[in-house]
Amino acid sequence: MFDKLKSFFKTKKLDATTAAELEDILISSDISPTLTTELLKSPDKEALKVKMQALLRPTAATLNLTKKPTIIAMVGVNGNGKTTSTGKLAAKFIKEGKKVSIIAADTFRASAIEQLGDWAKRAGANFISAPNSDPSGLAFEGVVEATKRGDDIIFIDTAGRLADNKNLMEQLAKTIRSARKANPDAGFAALLVLDANGGQNSLAQYEQFSAAADITGIVLTKTEGTAKGGFILTLADKHNAKVMYETFGEEMADIRAFDPDSLVEKVFG
Repeated sequence: MFDKLKSFFKTKKLDATTAAELEDILISSDISPTLTTELLKSPDKEALKVKMQALLRPTAATLNLTKKPTIIAMVGVNGNGKTTSTGKLAAKFIKEGKKVSIIAADTFRASAIEQLGDWAKRAGANFISAPNSDPSGLAFEGVVEATKRGDDIIFIDTAGRLADNKNLMEQLAKTIRSARKANPDAGFAALLVLDANGGQNSLAQYEQFSAAADITGIVLTKTEGTAKGGFILTLADKHNAKVMYETFGEEMADIRAFDPDSLVEKVFG
């Protein structure tokens, strides 16, 4: 979406004649029709830029890590980049001087445990796993162990699941309850990992995972690709969603805080 907008404003002026073309760009980029209509009330490029900035700024948020430890549940569907995001965040926090453990609560997929273990090793994080064990039991025991170690951050990498699978979503909720029960005084956050290319699916995932996990914020992955990205605007408008981080590559350091102003500035030049 942002590339299309940039190209549009390089060659054209927003007026009554070109408004229909801009409307097509916005709707095809997964911005809701209602929000598209509101955005197109802006009379020119500068007014549209200001409106987009005003809409996106409240989405940017920082993770509250003041409590020691803070438990961070990583949730989302398979393929969105949840495991790699966990590793990148762990490396970021360790670089900042924090002590980190990662609990592999996706206990029934050997490949998932192995991949997460590799990321934990690269990041320098303590790794806690028990293949084929009960995810909620491992979450409880892992939090107890990591608390005794004196960790600052305890990641729980939950199993990737389809958001409309009721049983799996109930298991996710149970895993989170068990982790929090293990240390009721710990801080807590649930980060939903969304693929920037996900479009309308990402909107549905946000709504369904929020019901099960009380989502604190979003990690937006694969922003280096040809993402439409418009669903971010719709999430901001409809749900007041918070976007905390974005990832943009395969390397450990390819993660940064979400910066809406920078994003909009790039669009409009």
